[in-house]
Amino acid sequence: MNTEDQLNNAKPFVIGTEKCPVCNSIATINIYTYETPPNEKIIIMTMKCENCGFKTSTIIPIATSFSNKCIAIEIATPQDLNTLIYVPEDSIIEISEINIKIEVSQLKFGNILTIDAILLYVLELLEQIASSENNMQNIKLLNEILNGNVNKKITIIIKSEYGVEVLKSHSNENYRVC
Repeated sequence: MNTEDQLNNAKPFVIGTEKCPVCNSIATINIYTYETPPNEKIIIMTMKCENCGFKTSTIIPIATSFSNKCIAIEIATPQDLNTLIYVPEDSIIEISEINIKIEVSQLKFGNILTIDAILLYVLELLEQIASSENNMQNIKLLNEILNGNVNKKITIIIKSEYGVEVLKSHSNENYRVC
């Protein structure tokens, strides 16, 4: 059975109910268990309100084949932005050149994404809190990098207890285990 069949045929396990944060009606909390490539098991916990349609979900890895707890990815060329990585929800992203440290759970993105997607999320976050001259300079730097002008190298460090992995890169030279 492939992953799509497994997702379509999965039976939820109802673990309880909670008040809906939107309309205060009763929302149902379900758990689904899946095995995804590459040999990873995850739990998807959902909350759904039948009254107003509110729905939220959380993905929790329960077993992983990734052993790297920390990866440093150097952005020196525009091609480095296309590096595809697996980033669990418990990850912490650090970019020392712009003095930022962010929990992935704050950014609300998926588990498999490119470096440019991470930088776009960080840029959006900085734009929301851009009150200092330093933040404005960091926004300018990230915009330049995202537009392909990598004049200043930056290193993105991603840490996770579940394991982080580079899935695809143009070069084995732009990342290392830390």
